[in-house]
Parts: sequence; structure tokens; C-alpha cells
Amino acid sequence: MKKLFSLSAVIVLLISLHSCAPRIITELNKQYPPLPEGTPIAVYELENGKRPPSEAELVGKVRIAESGLSRSLSYSEAVQIAREETRKSGANILYVINHQRPSIFGSSMHQIGGLMLLSDSVVRNEGEGYPDSPLYDSGQRGKIGSRIKAPVHDLSLHFGPSIITNRTKGLSYSEQQLEKKLSNGLSFVLQYKCHPKGNLYGFGLIASRYEADITKKIEYQGIGFANRLDYIAPLFSMSTALSERWLLGISFGLGYLGFKQTLTDISDPKREGYFSGSTVGANTALNVGYKLNKHLGIGGEIMMVGGVFHPDNIKMTNLSVPKPKEKMGANRFDFTIGLHVYL
Repeated sequence: MKKLFSLSAVIVLLISLHSCAPRIITELNKQYPPLPEGTPIAVYELENGKRPPSEAELVGKVRIAESGLSRSLSYSEAVQIAREETRKSGANILYVINHQRPSIFGSSMHQIGGLMLLSDSVVRNEGEGYPDSPLYDSGQRGKIGSRIKAPVHDLSLHFGPSIITNRTKGLSYSEQQLEKKLSNGLSFVLQYKCHPKGNLYGFGLIASRYEADITKKIEYQGIGFANRLDYIAPLFSMSTALSERWLLGISFGLGYLGFKQTLTDISDPKREGYFSGSTVGANTALNVGYKLNKHLGIGGEIMMVGGVFHPDNIKMTNLSVPKPKEKMGANRFDFTIGLHVYL
């Protein structure tokens, strides 16, 4: 479990490192040298009916958006960041044409999008409208000011190599080799995640299975061994779109963890016994996805599942060996890839 908590600590550290700054996106139409620091930058707001001079030249666009894990940001702070980007771009007018407010299930910060303009006069003439242009239509406004959202429904099936990291003390060399073989296998992971309205926070469900060897039992001294770990749990998920196609997410879960090790007599397959157990397990995962189109994508995930089995929860069936007297840890790392269906 220590490794599980270590991975969780790394993810929390990453969150803290990246949660202090919003994402700043600029797109320049023309290149101008930055204006001197302290140069007044006029701010006009479409939602308040304020529009810049009609002769203003479009220098570029600016968007202040969440980085996926951004801290709270007030509207005035977002505007101040956008004004500084406007000055660096050589423009002297910021025209805010989109403003997305914080919501309970969405971003915790104010997000804005606007145009960076340059004019010899930043004093608005009353009654003078802004010229009609494809640059300022509703499609452009939405593209500049709206956060790219994560898919609402994400159903995925992953598979890949998996490693159980726990080791038993006091084994002989040959027994250590057997344990190593039983600890390197393949995992299958089925997940469903729901992010209402494409927001950052969501929930879901995971079901996964580890098999030491899916084709045959691992032989040792005339006995065939098969090792299996099952995990089923609800999930808390965080997911954000890095771009139109790339997705990044983390998830945590707490649920059922079970194991079963089967021993079979190679000379008489009917002679079979096993020991099994169950406990409460936890998982934490980091995943990345790439959207092939609106409804299909591919992805990769690094996940750790861990738990501790108490001797009282271990059951022996058709085996003459004594039950373990100490707690058994089971921590595994999955490195999986697979297919995603977005709805």
C-alpha cells in the first residue's frame, strides 16, 4: 500500500504544481514589438455593450482558460492577465467578447476570450458601431472564449502488462523464480466515466482482472499454478481536454479486491485446490487519450491497485498446506492501452 500512497502523493504534487496558473492562449495576426511596461491598455466588454473604435486594427486573439487543474481566478485577475498579454503583443485595446463564469460542476475560475486591437485613439465615439466581419461572428466568439470540454461519457477497454510488486521473504531461489513468474502477467481493464456537461470532475466505475498467464498454468515441481486478481470499484475522476484531440485525466477508486491462486496436479488435472481471499482495495491512475473522431479514440493508462489481505479473510480449498499467519499485501502496476468510445 505504501507504493499506492506514493503514487497518490506524486499526483497530488503534480496537481499542486500546476494548479497555480491558468492557461494563456494567444494567436497573432500581425507581429508588433511589445509596448513599454505601464502603457495604458483600454478594456472594452461586449456583454456590457462597450465596443472599441471602428478603425482599430486586429493584432490577435487571447484566451484565459483553465489549465485543467487551475485555482480560483476572479474576473478582474483574468482581465489583468489578458491586458498584459495584449501589451506584450503590441496592442493597446483588449476587447472581451466572451466571459465564462465559474460553476459548481465546472471550472472554479473566470475564463475570458477577447481580441487584441491597436488604435491611435482608444476613446470610444458614442453611437459608433464595430464593423461587421467574419472575425467577430458567434462562431469565432465561441471558439475564442469557451473551454474545450471533456467527453460526457467515456467507455474504455484496456489491456497490457502488469506487475505485482510484493515479494515473500525466506524463499529458495527456485521458489523466488516461481513467484516472479506469477507476479508478471496481463491485465484487462473495463471503465466507464461520466463528466456531466463535459466538466472537469466526474464519476465512474472500473472492473479489472489480472492473470499471471492466460494461456496455460505455470509449472513447478509437478504442480501447475494460476494467479488471478480481481478489482471492482466506483471511481472519482478528473479529466480535461488539452486540445481538440488530446485528453488528460486522473482517477481514484475504493472497492472490492479479490485474489485466487489455483494449484493443479499436472499428472492428474482433476486434483485441484486453491486458496482465495477478499479485502477492500484502492486504485489511482493517470491516463491520456487521443480522439480519432467525435466518438472513437485510443488511450494509455498507468494504474496502481493495492490492498492487504488479513489471514481471517483467506480461504483454503482442497489444500493440505496451512493458512498464512501474517497479512498479505497485493500491489500491482498496470501499463495498458486500449480503445475509447465517447458519447
